[in-house]
Amino acid sequence: MTDGIDASAVADQALLDTALNRIQCNQEDRARLLQLGVDAHNAGRLDDAAVLYRAVAQIDPGNADAWRLLGLIALARSRAADALDILSQADRLRPDDADIQWLLGNALFMSLRYEDAVERYDRAIALLPHSPEAFANRGVALERLGRLAEAVESYDRAIALKQDHPEAWANRGVALEKRGLLEDALASHDQAIAIKPDHTEAHKYRGDVLYRLGRREEALSSYHAAIALKPSSAEAHYNRSVVLVELERYEDAVASYDRVIAIQPDHAAAHAQRGTALGLLRRTAEALASFDRALELQPEDALPHCNRAVMLDDSGRHADAVASYDRAIAIRPDYADAYFNRGIALEKLDRHADAIHSYDAAITFKPDHSDAHCNRGAALVRLGRYHEALETFLRGAETKPDFAEAYWNASIVTLALGDYARGWQLHEWRKKTKTPIGVRVFPFPESTNADAMRGKRVLITWEQGLGDTIQFCRYLPMVAAIAETVVFAVPAPLRSLLAQALPRVQVIADTEIPGSFDVHCPLLSLPLVFGTTLQTIPATPSYIAAPADATAAFAQRLGTRRRPRVGLVWNGGFRPDQPAVWADNKRRNMDFAEIAGLNLPRIDFFSLQKGEPAESALAAELPKVWRGDNFVNLTADLKDFADTAALVENLDLVISVDTSTAHLAAAMGKPVWILLRFDGCWRWLLDRTDSPWYPSVRLFRQPAPSAWRPVIDQVREELIRHFADDGPAG
Repeated sequence: MTDGIDASAVADQALLDTALNRIQCNQEDRARLLQLGVDAHNAGRLDDAAVLYRAVAQIDPGNADAWRLLGLIALARSRAADALDILSQADRLRPDDADIQWLLGNALFMSLRYEDAVERYDRAIALLPHSPEAFANRGVALERLGRLAEAVESYDRAIALKQDHPEAWANRGVALEKRGLLEDALASHDQAIAIKPDHTEAHKYRGDVLYRLGRREEALSSYHAAIALKPSSAEAHYNRSVVLVELERYEDAVASYDRVIAIQPDHAAAHAQRGTALGLLRRTAEALASFDRALELQPEDALPHCNRAVMLDDSGRHADAVASYDRAIAIRPDYADAYFNRGIALEKLDRHADAIHSYDAAITFKPDHSDAHCNRGAALVRLGRYHEALETFLRGAETKPDFAEAYWNASIVTLALGDYARGWQLHEWRKKTKTPIGVRVFPFPESTNADAMRGKRVLITWEQGLGDTIQFCRYLPMVAAIAETVVFAVPAPLRSLLAQALPRVQVIADTEIPGSFDVHCPLLSLPLVFGTTLQTIPATPSYIAAPADATAAFAQRLGTRRRPRVGLVWNGGFRPDQPAVWADNKRRNMDFAEIAGLNLPRIDFFSLQKGEPAESALAAELPKVWRGDNFVNLTADLKDFADTAALVENLDLVISVDTSTAHLAAAMGKPVWILLRFDGCWRWLLDRTDSPWYPSVRLFRQPAPSAWRPVIDQVREELIRHFADDGPAG
């Protein structure tokens, strides 16, 4: 033995050199050479092992073990085609070898030839019925083929042969999840983890099942466990991010998506969903950049185009949003949600007819798209097509059980059409919508039955708006006529005025409701309680009076009447707590510059406009658009509705958009001219210039959506005629 040299290594190298030079080796030498390959293989030296196996196969082409082991290395290197060629050679030499059949099954599986893989696994099992690996791998192939029940059965056979087989348990859980057997799937993953606590995939799969079970926090913990075991798992990070978004932890979600992208920069879905999370954080520019990057990676993916459009729409870029929806639809012509959201953007552009076509497409591709039916009905209302709208809402109600929004919208149209008998019944659906109206929970029953109120202590609560409270408080004396005691909870600004108007009713602030009553009823359910029809509306000339002392104080302040006095309201105010009504408010309101078109020098105009941003806008616009000294603004002195009523009592006429002030003046019996948007509120009915609710009201309607100029021109002419006896008004 020479110093520093391993004699066995020299001998082995010599043997290898002999083999590689195709010098004849005897059987013993070939066996030694094959064993050297196995030793190298076991040591992880695959290149050395492959050289040795190949040498044996070249020397002895009939050596099935050499081909089998070469095939095993090809599989380890994910070279499926090479593995198939090599293992087929082994199969020809030894077709009854279960191990070779199993490896061929693996190669076919890797080649996505799942049917062929199952056939090979079946051969392996026929040759070696007690092979848990063959059953386990067969289960995976069956699962890929969608034959889930057979897959579970195959995993069960593997587990019966080897109870502590973590892969079989984990994959069994995947198949069970796909079958919708979530609790069983969870138990299977738990078993895999109990056997192998560091089984990364089992932790991830467990998170997937918990997510589907709605157990978001537990799912998050499972994904954390998977990530701790394998920090480079982009999939675990991605799934974790999805859960964080649903838990409304948007900042954490963005950071988690960032981790996915750091691991896999071309992960298009992570870029896209990162955009969604950023959008929820109102980080618009960053969100759009994320969507743009996702689309660079996958330009033909319709979903990021659609989500990008949502972001554009939310940020006020409605036309750009429509273009992005169009791109999504061009990629995926049957994309119902893109058509639906496109309709929403088109409505914001006042393109209601186009929006209807978009909703029609959404319904064509998804007939049970309940929200598309609802939005289509609303767009039809915007265009004044009420009968079609009602049909649409009722069709929408058929798309899912108890679709409250559809019935609620149908009630609005039904009431606008004057069908009160049906309308008040449908109106009760407002209490079951996603943002319920009129729902207050008390420890005593609610009822819309007059008999339930007879001789009882009854609580009536306001709802919807100040104008609604003024309009429907007319029913309180009717309740008082049958009940023992009636308490009416109202907004604080109305308390003093309504307390004076309703002497038989205890009027309290909404924050002061005591705890003991027999019956509760929301205010706008009272027309149903009393069976109101168009013919039976309790419409007295006036049912609210201004406080005498405040009225006298304003009279003294205004002095002798020299010219007609007209109150003006042009804006219904901004309700940041009610985003759902912003669009209605926008259509209802007008700019001060528009109502300034009523300026006639022989009339004194008084601002009754309360609320921001209208009051601030008035201060800025008044010097620019109003000519003359006939505009008076005393609204700083109007602390509540009693003050407003006192000022109104000193006026000859109130001209207002559809606001609570218009209701107040009408309830006082003052002449009120109400300026209505094209799709006016249901309470004003259709095509009428008068109101069965208020004898002193006259209605002026837009002839087309957003068309205020014709209304102002008409009202100006009517002002001249109305005050003709006071001398020339123009």
